[in-house]
Formats: sequence, structure tokens, C-alpha cells
Amino acid sequence: MSGESPQNQTSSEASPEAAGWRRISLLIVALTGIGALSALSFGHRDFAKAIIVGGGIAWVGYIWLDRSLSRILRTASEGRLASIGALRFIGRYLVIGLLLWLIYRSTTVPMIGVLVGMTSFAFAVILEGIARAIVEKFK
Repeated sequence: MSGESPQNQTSSEASPEAAGWRRISLLIVALTGIGALSALSFGHRDFAKAIIVGGGIAWVGYIWLDRSLSRILRTASEGRLASIGALRFIGRYLVIGLLLWLIYRSTTVPMIGVLVGMTSFAFAVILEGIARAIVEKFK
């Protein structure tokens, strides 16, 4: 790896890892949409909104993770200490935690729906792992 996340590589450096990063991002959005549409189909508009909020947090967190890790790896590959990047990496969790606390306190959307939406990240990673395993099996 060149110290840069797969997503930030140029098209001439495109790799299976870069494609995987993009697929996970798209899967988060797709799974969030499927969850929200499912909730709507049962007449749960507030729950659908909560799933969208949670999926949005998951997607932003994923993009933020990508960029934070990029900076940390790039700094480390240059032989410098990545303390600021590490603080930003940890700060991401604090910001997300604060955001969740604010959502919980505001009671504008059901918190369980937000958490369901946030699981889109985990399911996206699992689906990407299964897809890669299948591709490797049939190479």
C-alpha cells in the first residue's frame, strides 16, 4: 500500500482494495435505503427516518475513517509521528458519541432505529468479505 487509502488512489493505481472501499460505501447507502423502505412499507415513518439518520452517521463515519487512516498511514510512511492523526481518529468516536447522545436526548427519532441504521456499516463489511471470499474461491 502506498500510504494512501485505496479510495484516494488515482485510476492508474486502481486495485481490488479500492473497489472494495467503494463497494462498502455503496452498500452502506443501499442497505440504509432498504431498511428505510422496509420500515415505510410497514407504516413506520419515524423509524424509517431514524434508519436514514443512523445510516448517514455510518456512512460519514466510514468516509471519515478512510481519510483518518489515510493521513495516519501517509504520515507514518514518511517516518513522522502520527499523533495528530491518531487524535483525529479517536476524536471521530467522540464526535459520533456526542451526536448519538444529542439524538437520544432530543427524542426526535427512535434511538433503536438510529442504531439499526448504523449497523449498515457492519453488514456492508460482511457482504464485502463474503463477495471477496467467493471471488477468491473461483479464481
